Amino acid sequence: MISILYVDDETSFLHLVKGFLEMKGVFTVDTAISAKSALEMAQSHPYEVIVSDYEMPGMNGIELLKNLRQMGNEIPFILFTGRGREDVVIQALNEGADYYLQKDGDPVPLFAELSHKIMHAVEKKQAKIALKHSEEQAQVLIDHIQDGAFLAQDGILLLSNEVQATMLGYQKNEVMGMPISELIAPEDQERVIKRHFDRLAGEILPETYEFNLLHKDRTTRIPVRMSVGIGTYQDRPAVIGTLHNVAKEREQESALEKSEAKYRTIYNNASIGLFTSSLDGRFLGANPYAVKYLGYDSEEDFINSITDIGSRYVDTRDRDKVLQMLTSQGYINNFETRFYRKDGRIIWGLINAKITRKEDGTVVVEGICQDITARKEAEIALQESEKRLKWVYDSGLLGVMFWNLDGQITDANDTFLNMLGYSQEDLKEGRINGFNLTPPEYASVDKSAIEELLETGIHKKPYEKEYIRKDGTRIPVFLAGTMLDEKRTHGVGFVLDITERKKVEDLLYKANKMLTLMTDITRHDLNNQLALIYGNLELAELHTESPSLHEFLQKIRFAADTMKEQITFTKVFQDVGSQMPQWQKLVDVLPYSMIPPYVTIHITTPNIELFADPMLEKVFFNLLDNSLRHGTHVRTITVSSIESENALTILWEDDGIGISLDKKEKIFIRGFGENTGLGLFLVREILAQTSITIHETGEPGKGARFEIMVPWGGYRIFPGSK
Repeated sequence: MISILYVDDETSFLHLVKGFLEMKGVFTVDTAISAKSALEMAQSHPYEVIVSDYEMPGMNGIELLKNLRQMGNEIPFILFTGRGREDVVIQALNEGADYYLQKDGDPVPLFAELSHKIMHAVEKKQAKIALKHSEEQAQVLIDHIQDGAFLAQDGILLLSNEVQATMLGYQKNEVMGMPISELIAPEDQERVIKRHFDRLAGEILPETYEFNLLHKDRTTRIPVRMSVGIGTYQDRPAVIGTLHNVAKEREQESALEKSEAKYRTIYNNASIGLFTSSLDGRFLGANPYAVKYLGYDSEEDFINSITDIGSRYVDTRDRDKVLQMLTSQGYINNFETRFYRKDGRIIWGLINAKITRKEDGTVVVEGICQDITARKEAEIALQESEKRLKWVYDSGLLGVMFWNLDGQITDANDTFLNMLGYSQEDLKEGRINGFNLTPPEYASVDKSAIEELLETGIHKKPYEKEYIRKDGTRIPVFLAGTMLDEKRTHGVGFVLDITERKKVEDLLYKANKMLTLMTDITRHDLNNQLALIYGNLELAELHTESPSLHEFLQKIRFAADTMKEQITFTKVFQDVGSQMPQWQKLVDVLPYSMIPPYVTIHITTPNIELFADPMLEKVFFNLLDNSLRHGTHVRTITVSSIESENALTILWEDDGIGISLDKKEKIFIRGFGENTGLGLFLVREILAQTSITIHETGEPGKGARFEIMVPWGGYRIFPGSK
């Protein structure tokens, strides 16, 4: 039964309409005599159709319709009135009336027509509700699809799910109604739009293809795979499809390609041999390292040439062991053996391999072989070295002692113990500590030596020091050492007793001291005699007027002047080599106080000590004097150093006029130059006392450059300091 509300201010007509409509038992009719009553009844009862008169007091039928629609009530509405004005019909339909029917005419066909319009209005409403429900269900389904889903018609996107809208950067209500061309990347628009309209026109086209969507930011491209087909929307052809974002797939494909390329790169560039072989002794594959390891030119040459892997083993019994382990336990770990290369040379290898069953059921051996030739040769060399060390240890030529970072001597040969007056019992009881054996003044030397060992693992240069013997006396030694473990916690030291050498040096020092004393006395006496000569010359020149005699007197004066210069030179030169060389810090002998304020000095050397004559300070004084006196416009002096394998070069450079090519060696000759001619001559002689050389290598016009080359053993560098 269809529930109807009929509204009319004429009571008699209300009953008439109600009677006709309910006559066949299809409709039930409630009546209202005013539009206001109808509004109240429509809110309290779910009618399926409202039939209303137009002209009624207080509120006409169209006003009733407008109020219903403003309240959100979409109930089918039929205007049933005696007024037939066209403007009323148009207004009613514009306000949402479903039908308009005039009351005039024969009652039977009139009410039949009214019944028909009521039935049609209800069916249309039910169809609309069903369609909406269907669309809602479809939208729910679409919204739960993981891919973007859409419906497009005539180039317009009519429906979209949230996935697609989010993918494009829009809200769903934003994207629906947009031209699809605005959602496609410019480079793909022509192709996709053409296919869209060709598909609507009935052409058979690929149902799946890829292109790029354009994000809301109008820059970002979204690669998608579209699956599409033809459907019907509102009785017209429409394109329905899904959009699958393939960005992740492409990333995965790219990652897979990169992974495969990386694996292939690792396989081809691995510094270890990778191979596959059969159990019967044939290689099935090998990487370039394995091929090169055995001396072959290519993988093909490698596989075709080695028909029996066992023939490559130096000891064929090792091949039998490998096969036995593979067949019994399925793998081998860290098996060391020797192989023949293609050229016949023997090499060492470390094998790790396992049995693997391929997809086709074939059993193969997959493995790696590491070249350990260098390690094995090093082990053999170490064994030989240990033998030689034992020979040195037992020979008695050197003291050998083993120690830890606490200074404890943990082992020593008899030569070392006898050198210091200790016994094997003292050693076993832990009574010998290197730090306690060292006098306080050598503590810094020992500290630097240990720092060098910790940094490099070995003393590059032996050094001198003293030990305190058990009886309290001292013994001079020459010491060198090396660390024995990677953690550098234990070391070995080699000690040479240099007592006899020191005695000889002491005798030489005393002899030189006596010679110096004699030279001083002789020079003093000669200076006294020269004073007499100069005095008598003055008297002779005052008491004679003979030109010829004056000439002779001038020659005597010239000879006296020459003698005076030679005596002066002996005073300067006698100190060179008169004292024992000693270790001196470079920074302590540079002439800072003599540098004028208009000159800047840059020192970039590390903390260096030089084993040199005690007159080393005069070397740098004379270099400064040379720069200032002959450089003309020197403003900057730089002192730097360069260490090579066997020497240390100290550089003294200035920005003056430099030294011409023809004078680079002459400047070191005694007497050459504008002043005394002794400065650079003395520099070279002082340095030569400990085999240090000096040369001038600067470019004329760009400044002087003196290179002082200190031989290995003549310098010490303290790590980590400048």
